[in-house]
Amino acid sequence: MKTKFQISRDKFLKTLLKPLIFLGITPNFITLISFLCVLISAYFLIKKPYIALVFLFLHVIFDGIDGSLSRLANKSSRAGSFLDILNDHTGFVIITGTLIFYGYLNAILGIAYIYLYSLLVVLLIYCNALGIAPIFTVRTKYFLYIVYAIWVFFGLNFFQPAVIIFTAITLPLVAGVFIRVLSYLNKKS
Repeated sequence: MKTKFQISRDKFLKTLLKPLIFLGITPNFITLISFLCVLISAYFLIKKPYIALVFLFLHVIFDGIDGSLSRLANKSSRAGSFLDILNDHTGFVIITGTLIFYGYLNAILGIAYIYLYSLLVVLLIYCNALGIAPIFTVRTKYFLYIVYAIWVFFGLNFFQPAVIIFTAITLPLVAGVFIRVLSYLNKKS
């Protein structure tokens, strides 16, 4: 089910994506490029942060257009959606894990954040599969990417407090979606 955001994004991107269709570029190819961008970003995350930021930005852009491209080219599929979700979430885990690895983020805090965000994604996918109407959610991973950009440009490390806030935002969202799914399943029993 398409959200209002998807409809407006698809409409905005239609003109930009038509040349990709003409060139035979597939949505799955864009997803692959997005994945490669996040790998390159993780590689340069600490040593060459400006390069990493460029590739992180490209990852987000490519990840944002693959779905629109699939809908515009009438190539939407469950397999493509699966790859898109996998790429999107893997990118978040790789970036957060890299910050933990280099000591910019406390491991326990980072793992708790990854777990809660992952649980939210799984529950939202489950809601979608059950046909439960979507609820308002906050995709805090994009704010983590902004915190990374602040570190790159200004040298300010806000990773710890930011992830505490993101975890605090994600926890009630997880609880709300969980209660919604449980309530739905109990009614169906």
